[in-house]
Formats: sequence, C-alpha cells, structure tokens
Amino acid sequence: MSNQWSNRLSFIVTTCAFSIGLGNIWRFPYIAGEGGGGAFLLVYLILILMIGIPIMTIEIALGRMSSSTPLVGFGKLSRQPLWDGLGWLGVLAAQFIMCYYVMILAWVVFYFGENLSGNLMLLDTEDLKNHFTDVASNSGKVIAVIFGIMIASFFIIKQGLQAGL
Repeated sequence: MSNQWSNRLSFIVTTCAFSIGLGNIWRFPYIAGEGGGGAFLLVYLILILMIGIPIMTIEIALGRMSSSTPLVGFGKLSRQPLWDGLGWLGVLAAQFIMCYYVMILAWVVFYFGENLSGNLMLLDTEDLKNHFTDVASNSGKVIAVIFGIMIASFFIIKQGLQAGL
C-alpha cells in the first residue's frame, strides 16, 4: 500500500489541525487580550508569515522530495549524518507534544462519557467540585482512558494514510 494522502482535502484538514492545535484555540484569546489585543494580533500574524509558513512549506517540500517521513527524508536528501539527527529531534518533539495532548484528550473523553451517562446533570456546583476532586485523586480512571486512546491511536496509525484517515 502506497503511503500517500487519499485526497487533497484530507491533507489540508490534517495539516490545518496540526498547525492550529489546541493552544491556539484555548489560550490564544487570553494571550491576545493580555498582550494588547490588536497590536498582539498584528505581531502574531507577522511572525506566522515570517516563521510559521516558511517552516511549514519546507516540511511539505521535504516530504514531497523524499517521498518519506521527515525522519528518513533528511537522510535521503543529505549525505551528512547531522541531518539524520534533526529528524530524530522532530520525533522527540512529537513525543513531548503527545504526552501533553493525550492527557487533555483523556480528560475530555472521560468527561464526555460522564456527560453521556447523565451522571453530571444532577449534580450541583459543590457536588461537581467533589466529583472532579475524586477523579483527580483516583488517576486509575484517567490512566485507563489514556490506555484506550493509545490503543485506538495505534490501530489508526497502523492502517496508514489510506484507511486510517
């Protein structure tokens, strides 16, 4: 099976989701307000144009030219072992990002399930606070959700770009 995007829309949506991330959705309004509003937004957009878009373009070009992942692509396009290390640096960065996001996703999935079961609907503010404290102190529930997410992620990734996305 060829490891290519099934269609252009899948590529665009995945690239946008990866580029935007939860930080821009959750933190951005707060940071923009604290940083000066319009002035912050102007500087932010200039930096996106000067740094973010060129780096994204380079990553896309690397993938197209090497027809492989960045880990292998740096080695294919350069004969110096230093560039292989840069590919591994990307893998390390992805691992750190995954550790952060899997915990957030576990909490979201856990509370989504709690909400669907109707358990949270009948609780008042104090009971919700106690429920949150109980869940936070009993990390076994959240760890079980994390394992479920990791297993689901494994099977999605194992299917590759054609069937996984």
